[in-house]
Amino acid sequence: MKLWPLILLALGAAACGEEAKVRTATKAGTWYTADPKQLRSDIEGYFAKAPKVELGGPPIAIVAPHAGYRYSGPCAGAAYALLRDRGIRRVIVLAPSHRVAFHGAVIAAANAYETPLGKVPVDRTVCDAILKSTLVKSVPAAEEDEHSLELQLPMLQVALKEFQVVPIVVGQLGEPDYARLAAILRDHIDAHTLIVASSDFTHYGRDFDYTPFEKDVRANIEKLDKGAVDLILALDSSGFRKYVTKTGATICGRNPIAVLLEMLTPDCRGKLVDYYCSGDENKDYSHSVSYAAVAFAIGPGEVSPAGRKELLDVARKTLQALVNNKELPKFDVKGEELQAKRGVFVTYKNRGRLRGCIGRFQSDEPLWKTVHQVAVLSARYDSRFADNPITAKEEPEIDIDISILSPMTRIKDPLNFIVGVHGLYIKQGQTAGTYLPQVATEQNWDKKTFITHLCEHKIGIAADAWKENTTEVYIYSAQVFADK
Repeated sequence: MKLWPLILLALGAAACGEEAKVRTATKAGTWYTADPKQLRSDIEGYFAKAPKVELGGPPIAIVAPHAGYRYSGPCAGAAYALLRDRGIRRVIVLAPSHRVAFHGAVIAAANAYETPLGKVPVDRTVCDAILKSTLVKSVPAAEEDEHSLELQLPMLQVALKEFQVVPIVVGQLGEPDYARLAAILRDHIDAHTLIVASSDFTHYGRDFDYTPFEKDVRANIEKLDKGAVDLILALDSSGFRKYVTKTGATICGRNPIAVLLEMLTPDCRGKLVDYYCSGDENKDYSHSVSYAAVAFAIGPGEVSPAGRKELLDVARKTLQALVNNKELPKFDVKGEELQAKRGVFVTYKNRGRLRGCIGRFQSDEPLWKTVHQVAVLSARYDSRFADNPITAKEEPEIDIDISILSPMTRIKDPLNFIVGVHGLYIKQGQTAGTYLPQVATEQNWDKKTFITHLCEHKIGIAADAWKENTTEVYIYSAQVFADK
């Protein structure tokens, strides 16, 4: 593989003390236009032409290419177009090093990255926490001219409103380092964080010292790439690494992708959003680079705004009938998405105070009927409020939250969940209990506080019971929406 000349570099601590600075764009005017208006127009154009893809939940990670925008812009745009209006406020970018060889990972000693579209602030709090690991250093020579990270930033600036970046250039890693680096980074993921792995796919041609086949080149390139993509979609980091080693596939961002896959929770779902080769333009594949956009989401499958409104209406009318001692209303719901069989929780609050919360993790009834049934249970059968149920006078002040659940997934590592994204269900013997994902956010809890509080105060078992081999820990996600 011959992509860029590499400079060997031993990571030292000397650079860590350098004064924080603004890292200016080095590829503007060559790899993409330096004109801000034209740059924004170009990227908006990529977004507008992006394939329409349903992820079934909010995106948690993407794999996007980093070639000059003339070549890879449409492919990268297909992934970034999925990020709008998702509340993303932090982006961890994992990018490969093309010019400098080193072990571990590097974070810039900068407080902002500048592109023609303005400055992107660096999340120094998170960066400084990550830099406490001996696997991560700050070495300017390793990232100051690296295009694989810079090319992601203008896309992010157009897709998102305000965000901070955690810029990480990934070097050479030993076998244990993938999981180790992933564990370090996973502690800084929440409901408002996105992970980006920057990578092009197969570099084919004599200029890259990679010509494993000379017949049916386009078909064989795609077959090679799709073999890697299949393992990526399966969240198989180890299998992906073995595949790249076995085939020699010239995927420049293989290490960032492998780390990303180690970071993802087992309930993530991936989709190939776009794929093509640079050689497709003139049908000449003697020198061709492949581009693939992959997006990962966590979620139960999203209900549309109209569907959410209808479900909230079912819950509200059910509650009103209950508290006024009237016959429960009958509903005739036709929407196809509301016929799905899904787990549901209905939560009642008065000025932020809990007034009832009961749900079902699974249901054999249509979604709208489950909401109706659980709305009754939550209002009248939550034992915590048996002596103080919701009254007719109080009803107008009640906020209704509906949480539509994904299936539960058992996890081996009890801390392999994302705060604010995952709910927890913990079972020890015949005793079990759950906290919905939003509880951690509402209480401003970190991972250990969330799981410990669930064990001790909700379930009534030892605070550290989650550490025991006999304790079963499950995660699930939820689409949560309210009527006020």
